[in-house]
Amino acid sequence: ILLGKKMISSKFILPKQNLILFSKDFYNLDINKNNDKVNFWAFNNIKLSKKWLSFLNSNKEEYLKKEYNKNNIEFSNKIITICLGPLTRGFGLGKRDKNIMGELLNESFEAINSLNLNFPIFIKPYPLGTDNEKFLNESLLYEILKNNNISNYIVTYLHPMILAQYSVFMLSNTNTSTFADFKYFDVPTIEYTHYSDLLLKNTNGKSIRPDWAKYFINHDKNKLIESLKEIIYNLDTKSVNVDISYSNDQNNFFLINRLNGNKKQKIKSYDDIERFLI
Repeated sequence: ILLGKKMISSKFILPKQNLILFSKDFYNLDINKNNDKVNFWAFNNIKLSKKWLSFLNSNKEEYLKKEYNKNNIEFSNKIITICLGPLTRGFGLGKRDKNIMGELLNESFEAINSLNLNFPIFIKPYPLGTDNEKFLNESLLYEILKNNNISNYIVTYLHPMILAQYSVFMLSNTNTSTFADFKYFDVPTIEYTHYSDLLLKNTNGKSIRPDWAKYFINHDKNKLIESLKEIIYNLDTKSVNVDISYSNDQNNFFLINRLNGNKKQKIKSYDDIERFLI
């Protein structure tokens, strides 16, 4: 938590309650593992359920082809994905925050253009904001695309886990939970951003989620270009298939049964559920 000019920890001992864990990354977990006042429940990432992963395998190409046909662009099974933040406002990344998002996106396209990459660019807009903010974001996006002479692009609302299976890399100018979807498919993730000096100090010069962003680049276009060269040099041309072997749907049923009023469902300690978490 950023308080004034200091970054402080928000860890605390939880009171008597039920705690539903989606992963081991819950920030208060380390001091509450042995808290006997807490009932622990695990809920595995629903995006890794067998039904969802099987649906992706069966329908991903059809959905992608629809995007190509709708935009009159020739089909390619290799794409670049860019996930946008709000272009008209930032996330407190420093004193230059007001216009920084558009500047970062423009530099991202400049870097991609410099390598003459022949991959369609799938651009996923930021989904939140007022109607006016969305209009301004869209207007600025098309202005930046025009300024960089980019025509081989598709503005898409496809699910990230579909895009990930065809992506050479995924780039965003802010840290986003969407990185996690691409990481699952071993897609190189790039956070090309502009952290303030204070934020960099408190993250030790890293991303706020280094487990999500494989490449963290703090507003250095030359470094971005070198990172893109590295990714292209190591490009794996093999097709991607979803691995459904990990999925543990049964564990989710335990929690659902309890939430539906089945009080006979056994309450668990952290030790009981740890093996279900990733």
